[in-house]
Amino acid sequence: KVWKYLIKNPLASSKQIAKAVGCTTHYAASLKKKTGTPKEVFEKEQKLATRIELLTEAASLTSGDRQKDYGNPVDNMRHIAQIFNAITGHNIKTSEVPVFHMATKLARMQTSPNKRDHYIDIMAYAGITYECEKE
Repeated sequence: KVWKYLIKNPLASSKQIAKAVGCTTHYAASLKKKTGTPKEVFEKEQKLATRIELLTEAASLTSGDRQKDYGNPVDNMRHIAQIFNAITGHNIKTSEVPVFHMATKLARMQTSPNKRDHYIDIMAYAGITYECEKE
């Protein structure tokens, strides 16, 4: 588990690793020492994404493969709202569905604030919310 976590989070501290995988800090530190790559190399390789890169990725996700897989995003949100309303008896608007998805991403950011996917998805859901309101 430690190695798997380190692959995804090469700059994580021993304390962060221990908390994430449920081991002792000492054990995480001992395995971390066995990596042959210095921390500076990982820091240099880790490129912080710009806002434009994230927005571009969000746009391509909602207009590319995901649209092929799930159809038009507004239609998909409308369908989710209909299902939710049938189950709960509430009257959720289509434009509120992507806001709920953003809330999920915001909650997940509490656990993994450096995960790029959260930010990309929030950007995509914001755009879908706007499209839903326009319709």
